[in-house]
Amino acid sequence: MRKLTIYITIVIQALLASIPVQSQDLSISSETHRQVTLSVKAAPEMGYRIEKSVDLEEWYGVSDHWADTRSLNLTVEPGDGAFFRLNLWELPYDPVKIALIGDSTIVDFAFFDGRFGGWGNAFQSYFGLDVRIANIAVAGQSTKTYLNSQWQVSKLKNVRPEFVLLQFGMIDEHSSEPDKRTTMEQYESNLEELIKLIRGFGGSPLLVSPVTKREFGSDGKVIPWLDERSETMRQVAERHQCHFIGLNQMSKDLFNDLGDANSVHLTTDDRLHFFSEGADMLAGLVAGKMPAFLKPYLNPAKVAGP
Repeated sequence: MRKLTIYITIVIQALLASIPVQSQDLSISSETHRQVTLSVKAAPEMGYRIEKSVDLEEWYGVSDHWADTRSLNLTVEPGDGAFFRLNLWELPYDPVKIALIGDSTIVDFAFFDGRFGGWGNAFQSYFGLDVRIANIAVAGQSTKTYLNSQWQVSKLKNVRPEFVLLQFGMIDEHSSEPDKRTTMEQYESNLEELIKLIRGFGGSPLLVSPVTKREFGSDGKVIPWLDERSETMRQVAERHQCHFIGLNQMSKDLFNDLGDANSVHLTTDDRLHFFSEGADMLAGLVAGKMPAFLKPYLNPAKVAGP
């Protein structure tokens, strides 16, 4: 693995006059006096991350880990001064750590004595040996309880993964404990706080909408479950330029295709948690929607090519 850094020493004030700036790898333009667009042309087998500094000493990411052609939109205030640099990595960049956080629909089977659990239990099998999956999801977690748990937040920071898949929503909506539930506005705000937390230690958040409940109506179709939470998460991901994985819709489509009788063996009696085959199928849906940066790490024996 070879890592290199290209410094793009461009001061934001120059952009406020709508002067476009370009290099071989990165271009910067300003449509208005406040909106700045940084565009990166992807190079073959290279990953990258855009970082920002005000003093050329301390740098922090303003983009996630990407490997496809992207544009990053920034809002700046007149008088702001900033420098940008483009960090490039040859792919595959190993080892890569991926953390999973969320509720019981993503936890390892060990959480329930190995009998059943969440789709995260099978996620490691979809990657090669150069990827380490840290499933630190805990049953009963909502966005509120996670952010209020110093132990959970510290655990994530100590792992310091390059990528974090976060799936919350079920407990936020349906917990029997009122203190765990959130309004839609609180849910949205908490997701934004989680994005900030993950990016704060250099990680890239991947937002996964909550898996649907395998419950069918009289018409033989899956009854909508957590649709509003899923749409709110999608909007947050779009607004903050995060990678979004629509597991709610994908799991709904899967169960509708199979039907009730042919999918009954995938979940426990509560229709929310999974036996081994169900966890493997759901993990496969998520793995198939990985961002371009992670596609070279997928296990070709289990996941078809991009």
